[in-house]
Amino acid sequence: MASVTAPSATQSVTAEQCRQLLASVPLSVVTNLAASGLTYGFLRTGAPSKALFGWVCAVGLIHLARLIVWVLYRRSPPLECKARLHGSLRMGFALTSLSWGAIPLFLLPASNLGQTFVACVLAGIGGAAVAGLAFDGWAAYFYAILTGMPLAFGLWLAGSNTSKTLAVLTVLYSGYLLVVAKRRERQFAHLVIWREDALQNAKNLRRLAAFNAMRSQVNIVIATAENEKELFQAICDLAIQYGGFQLAWIGRPNATGRFEFVAFSGESAYLDGLYITTDTSVPEGRGPTPRTWFESRACFSGSFVTAPALQPWVEKAKRFGLNSTATLPIQRLGRTSDVFVVYHSEMDAFDAEMRSLLEDIATDLSRGLARLASRQRELKLGAQLDAAQRFERSLFQKNAAGLYLIDAHRTILDVNPALCAMTGYESSELIGLTTAALHVDVDAYDDWEHRYIASMDGSTIDHEAVPFRRKDGSRGSAKLMTASVELPDGSPGVLVSAIDISALQQANEAMSYQARHDALTGLLNRFALELLLPISVVRGRQQNSVFAVGMIDLDDFKFINDTWGHDAGDRLLQDFAARLKAHTRGSDIVARLGGDEFVIVTENIDELQAIDQLHDIFDLLHQCVETPFEICPDVFQTMGMTMGVALFPLDAEDGDALLRQADAAMYQAKLHKHDRKHWWRIGGNPDSDAGREEELDPYGLDAAALLESMQPQIKALTDKFVDDFFANLSQTTNPWNILKQLSSTEADNLRRVQTQHFLFLFSPNTSVLSRK
Repeated sequence: MASVTAPSATQSVTAEQCRQLLASVPLSVVTNLAASGLTYGFLRTGAPSKALFGWVCAVGLIHLARLIVWVLYRRSPPLECKARLHGSLRMGFALTSLSWGAIPLFLLPASNLGQTFVACVLAGIGGAAVAGLAFDGWAAYFYAILTGMPLAFGLWLAGSNTSKTLAVLTVLYSGYLLVVAKRRERQFAHLVIWREDALQNAKNLRRLAAFNAMRSQVNIVIATAENEKELFQAICDLAIQYGGFQLAWIGRPNATGRFEFVAFSGESAYLDGLYITTDTSVPEGRGPTPRTWFESRACFSGSFVTAPALQPWVEKAKRFGLNSTATLPIQRLGRTSDVFVVYHSEMDAFDAEMRSLLEDIATDLSRGLARLASRQRELKLGAQLDAAQRFERSLFQKNAAGLYLIDAHRTILDVNPALCAMTGYESSELIGLTTAALHVDVDAYDDWEHRYIASMDGSTIDHEAVPFRRKDGSRGSAKLMTASVELPDGSPGVLVSAIDISALQQANEAMSYQARHDALTGLLNRFALELLLPISVVRGRQQNSVFAVGMIDLDDFKFINDTWGHDAGDRLLQDFAARLKAHTRGSDIVARLGGDEFVIVTENIDELQAIDQLHDIFDLLHQCVETPFEICPDVFQTMGMTMGVALFPLDAEDGDALLRQADAAMYQAKLHKHDRKHWWRIGGNPDSDAGREEELDPYGLDAAALLESMQPQIKALTDKFVDDFFANLSQTTNPWNILKQLSSTEADNLRRVQTQHFLFLFSPNTSVLSRK
């Protein structure tokens, strides 16, 4: 009951009462006019003509006014009832009730029969009105009171026993109608509130269903998207379709800092000329989008009008009906690479549930981008497998599966064309033979005997991969399903369905191969390396042997991609991978981690001669880059490479640690790329030849070149050094007592000699002999 009296509930009930009253006006007018006509015909012989005429006119005016109200509001009924309209409708019913109440007061017949007739008519009208208007208490009360009470009063004043009895009955009847009206009004109110609650619950359920559908669709898109553009566009479309947003876009800043829109959906006209930048010195660079980009966190703004950071775009947002916005980061490799922005037409539209949904979507997008490259390969293989499965189902649906019927002795009684095409036999060649013609050997034929017997007893056998023999002697693999049947002669038989899955098995084998090999170079990938390296560790421990893990990185490979394009870079990587395979032993593990990083695992290293042995192996390996690479037709490029080496068990004793040591060693070798003695470096042995740096000869060519490039700076510093030197001597008593004995000419000569000697020491032409 509390919900009925709540302001929102009362408003809903009143609005529904108003709507129902307005809808009932035409029927009420028609029935009242019809009843008034009948009453006029009965009363015109006994009632005063002037009073009866006045009553008829009043009735006509009342119902005319009611029809006018109905005509004015019937085509556009109010969504919320206004007090004036509701009062006017109730007043119309009240006046109608008074018009009927006027009959017993002014037009009541003198005879008992006439009085009884009037009482019956008014009682019927009142009861019918209360029954039809019980949803609105006051409208029903008017009929019960304004019609019933005057009738009871008029009958009582008539004075006869019959009229007085009718008066008492009328009072009782009117009271009954009041009770009924009150009860029906409460039922109506409860019904309206229940309906409103049901509608609100349905709305919430639809919203929740839309959110769940959006989550589901987003996960599907992330799992199935083949590229980044398709993924981003699908997310924007889903935000519009399910999230109730007006606009959604994903973008990133370009080289100038201005955000470009990679994908968008909805009110895309808003994006025309839209300026958002990462330059924080202008207002367009201090909004939620740049903040999300720099801080890698979601920003939710409930209103363009009240949010100071959104002021540069508030007028444009008003034109498109956008009131609130949310900006979320999309991360790639631990840093924000894109932003996901949505706009809603409602103020403060982002409640906790919607915020959580959007943040989950952004997180899923970040994870999806990280896995997209590997999933693309999986999707391609999965598509091949799905195609094979769809083909398999299509065969079943269209009876394209190979079917053959056998009896209890396994004699083939009938075959279909699909089986003939599958095995290479003609139907006439198979019918009459036993199933031995299809089995690969005698053992397989004997092994299937008990399965056929079980099928005849009613068991269903489903085997995924059963080898079979074709007419030409080749072998295939089939999926077999059996079902018991009754042969025409009443004996038991077996219907066998065979689907050729040879191509599917080949696809599975190809998928297994591609899962462990790099798609570009054909070398082992990171996944295969993670499987094989622990095996090498175990073998090294068991054999108490040493092996080397080398991490290779091509020098200046980025220059190739930037200058000649990624296709040229891919060709170089393919050529380099082929050379690696040609210059390594068959027992070595050669893998590509990604980009231009490769790993070589060389086992059976002699611990006592490890350095010498590695020199021989790596000298041969370096031949991979000694011949220029043809990166484009008639375009050759010389490449260098750097390798870090870790030895088991000298540097580390597990695969991950060995890779980290090798990577660290490679990094150190990269730092000395221009002055190193060797192109490779052992991580755990800094004193080895590979890692030892050569000392700089102060009188060598490298030192001379360095001094030559620094002569302008040296000359500028020389004068300052000499001035500072004599200034410091002037603060020292004994040296200054000597120097002040010199004349100005002698002091200048001393300064000049010292300057020339300083320049001589740092001259690129100075040698050991000249110093002596």
